[in-house]
This record gives sequence, C-alpha cells and structure tokens, in this order.
Amino acid sequence: RRVEVEDHDRLIDEAKVLIDDPQRTTAEAPREGQTLLIEMGWDDQNAVLFEGEVTEVEVIEHACAPRQLRLRALDLSFRIRQRPIAPRNHTGTLSAILREIVSRAPATGIAVGTITVDPDTEYTDRNPLRQTTQNDWDFVQAQARRRNSRAFVEFNANQSKFYFLPIAA
Repeated sequence: RRVEVEDHDRLIDEAKVLIDDPQRTTAEAPREGQTLLIEMGWDDQNAVLFEGEVTEVEVIEHACAPRQLRLRALDLSFRIRQRPIAPRNHTGTLSAILREIVSRAPATGIAVGTITVDPDTEYTDRNPLRQTTQNDWDFVQAQARRRNSRAFVEFNANQSKFYFLPIAA
C-alpha cells in the first residue's frame, strides 16, 4: 500500500511499510530482527533504496477495513547503537578507531566504506580518546560533529557501508 523511507544526515535512516493483508497471509512472515530491503525499479534496472533491521511489526485490524500490516525498520547503524555502553580508552588514529568500532563484534552486516579524517589525529596511551558514557554510534556521531563531518550508513554496491566524510566534501 505504502512505503516511506526517511534519509537523515545525522540520524539513523528509517523505513515504514504498510501492507494490505485481507487474507491474513503475511502476519506471520515479518519479524523483529529480520533484514528488510526496499528496492525500486524493474527487473533489469533497479536500485536498493534501503537496507535495515525490522524493529516493529504491527497488525492493524478495524471492524470495517481490510487487515493491514505495518513494518518499521531502521538502517543497520541501529545495530551499532544497540551495543551496550562499554567505557574505553581508544588509541591510534581516529580513522583506525572508527574502522575498529564499525568492525567490532557482534557483527552488524556493515562494511567500512570511505573514512576521510583531516587531520587524522593520533591518540596514544598517554592521551587516549575516551569513550565513557556513550554507546558506539553516539560516540561516532560526537566525533563527526567535532570534526565538522558526517557519519552515516548507506547501501552501496550491494551492501551497507559506513562513511565518515567532511561536510565540505
């Protein structure tokens, strides 16, 4: 019936899907935690607009209206944000720290795309980059704000990729 995809520069992207289900055939199919791909186009020419994790499944039933199913999904950066807060003292260059955070277990299904940090500050044991009260995604976003950059996940070349780019680029 309807698909809405909201693409944000600093927030986690969101998709909302509304499906007519008068025969009650789809209510058991989608579940929270499953991956949702939204494509547009034709068989020989199409593009994936969104890849995310289903976070809500709602069955809508009204007395006179046909049954519907509403899905809400968040892009895969949601998985990084779900990690528990674990205080850390990061060392190395900021670009290496960002790569490590994105690649850290548990796996999120996100590949590392382009990371451009200028200057790419080096943190040492004597002067670490401290992550104390933030989850991984909020920590990454704070680093992006401090460096006038954007940190985001986009679906490109058949997979979700993490990007950290200066706003000017």
